[in-house]
Amino acid sequence: MTTFQAGPAAPGGRVSAGEAVEMRAGPPVQVRLPAGGWQVGFRTRPDGRTVVEVADPDGALAGLVASAAVSVLSIDAGWAGWVRDPGGGRRWWALAIGHAPPAADQPAVTFIRGTGRGRLKLPPQTVDGLWLVQDGLWVAAATGRYTHVRLTARSTTRIRRLQPSSR
Repeated sequence: MTTFQAGPAAPGGRVSAGEAVEMRAGPPVQVRLPAGGWQVGFRTRPDGRTVVEVADPDGALAGLVASAAVSVLSIDAGWAGWVRDPGGGRRWWALAIGHAPPAADQPAVTFIRGTGRGRLKLPPQTVDGLWLVQDGLWVAAATGRYTHVRLTARSTTRIRRLQPSSR
C-alpha cells in the first residue's frame, strides 16, 4: 500500500518521502515527475484561488482543479502508466489530484492495484511523495503498478480507478 500522510507544512519545492508541502500565494511552480515525465503546475489566480494543472509529457493539459469556496473530499482525476527504463524494462507510475477540505484531519492518499477479479490488492508499503496545496487541493504520485487511488479523511473514503496513459 502506498500511503501519503499530510504533515507539518514545509517550504515549497520538491517533496521527499513522507513530507508534505503547503504552497503560499506567489509565482507559479512547475514540477516534472521523474517517472513518466508528467508535469504538475501550481499557481494562484488573480482572484486568489489556487489552481493545479497536470500536463502529459508533450505538454498537453490532462487535468485541472481549482480551489472552491465549498470544498468536498474528492479524487478529481488520476492516471497510471509506464516508461522504458535504460535496461529496457518498464517503470510504472501513478498520479492523482483532488480536493480535501482544509479542516480535514490528516488526509491520506493510497494507490492500490486491482487483481482482475474485481478485488483490490494492497502491495507492500512505499512512500514516494505528496504535495499539499493551500485551499484544500492535493496531488499525489507514486512509482509502482497501480489501478486505483483511495483518499481517506476523517471517516470518509473515496476510491477512483486510474485512467491508463499511453504516454
